[in-house]
Amino acid sequence: MDFKGSAKILLTSADGGYSVKKPVTIADGAHNIDAIEKTIAYISGFSFTKTHIIIGVVNDKNWGNVLKILPENAEYYFTKANIPRAMEENQLLRNASQYGLNGKAFPTLSEALCAAKARLKKMISY
Repeated sequence: MDFKGSAKILLTSADGGYSVKKPVTIADGAHNIDAIEKTIAYISGFSFTKTHIIIGVVNDKNWGNVLKILPENAEYYFTKANIPRAMEENQLLRNASQYGLNGKAFPTLSEALCAAKARLKKMISY
């Protein structure tokens, strides 16, 4: 699928399924390495000007395995889920930078989503 000139956000969500909107927004609740690999394979089938990914992880999973498979050329919005096991967003940002992933940290999913939407709106209006 070709969406040149468009952009996308990949959201983690609790519903476990894909939900696609324009500008292309793919929501996925991938919560293990197999599911994340499938999500990455799915979005790799699209052609976008820029990929935007909102991500949060938990402390007790092997987050290094997740970070090493994520695309380096995406723009990341690192966040902390509202659960006790969630990794702090700034720690996730530091860990992700070790894998060549760049972005900004946001304390809540809502703030990360607002920032991503604002960035996309700015990109699309040019």
